[in-house]
Amino acid sequence: MKTKITALLLCFLCQIAYAQSPDVRGAPDCSRWLQPENATRELMNKSWLVGYLSGLNMGFALDLRRKPFNYFEGVIPGQIYLWMDNYCRANPLASVIAGSGALYEEMAKK
Repeated sequence: MKTKITALLLCFLCQIAYAQSPDVRGAPDCSRWLQPENATRELMNKSWLVGYLSGLNMGFALDLRRKPFNYFEGVIPGQIYLWMDNYCRANPLASVIAGSGALYEEMAKK
């Protein structure tokens, strides 16, 4: 009986974990992107952006023919940072997540 109760409890806990939405942590907003508090924060912002875009790229890493592709092939980090600088200047109340999505969509069109 104890085993059955434990199994039911574990099933219940698994459903709770499954129902949670993803949480993006560490994402700066555009005001923090353009004016980081210090050099460490700037490095953290840039590292976060490259990591987030890498994750997006891996998440959509296969086209319809199941061949790998890379939207950012040949793009250096400095180009990404410049693009985000321009995006944040044009959209100061936006988040870097929104900017990342816009950049990813732009790269997907090429």
